Amino acid sequence: MAVTTVEQRKANYKWILLGQTLELSLDEKLLIRQTWSYKSSDMGKRGLDIFVRLFELHPVYRSYFQKLRDIDIDNLRESPKLRDHGGRVMVSITDLVDTMDSPTNLRDMAIKIGRAHFSRGVRHNQYRELFAIVLDYLQDKASVVYNDAAEAAWQKLFNYVLKVIDTVMEFEHDKTG
Repeated sequence: MAVTTVEQRKANYKWILLGQTLELSLDEKLLIRQTWSYKSSDMGKRGLDIFVRLFELHPVYRSYFQKLRDIDIDNLRESPKLRDHGGRVMVSITDLVDTMDSPTNLRDMAIKIGRAHFSRGVRHNQYRELFAIVLDYLQDKASVVYNDAAEAAWQKLFNYVLKVIDTVMEFEHDKTG
C-alpha cells in the first residue's frame, strides 16, 4: 500500500474540488434570487428564527454552541450570540446566492464554511438539517414565488455546497488524523 504525503493529499484535494461544479440554468439562478429576495432585512432575526427551529427539531445540536448549551430553549430567542450567529449564516447564504455566477468564488466560500466548522464537529448531517430549515423558511416567506422548481434549484445549490464541504471535511480529517 502506497503511503501518501500531506502534499500529495493536498494536490488530490485541490483536483477533487476543481472537478466539482454547480450546474444551474439561468432560470434556476433567477428562482433562487427571487425567493431569497423575500428574506427579511433583519437577517439577525431571521437567522435566529432558523436556529431556534433547528434546536427545537434537533436539541443535541445546541451542544455545538458552548455558550448556548445551558440556556433553556424558551430563552434562546433572547440570546444576542445566537442572533449574531444566525445573522452571519444569513449573510453567508446571501453571499452564496450572490456568487452563483462565479464558480471559483462560490467554491471558495463553501471551502471557508467547511473549514470554519470542522474543528467544532459540524458535519454533513448538521448542514443538511440546517438547509432543510432554510428551505422551509423560504417556502413560508416567499410563498408567492416559491414552487417545486425553486426548491429543486435551491437543492442543487445546497447539494453543491455540501459536496465541497464534504471534500473539505475529508481533507481536514486526513490532515489531523
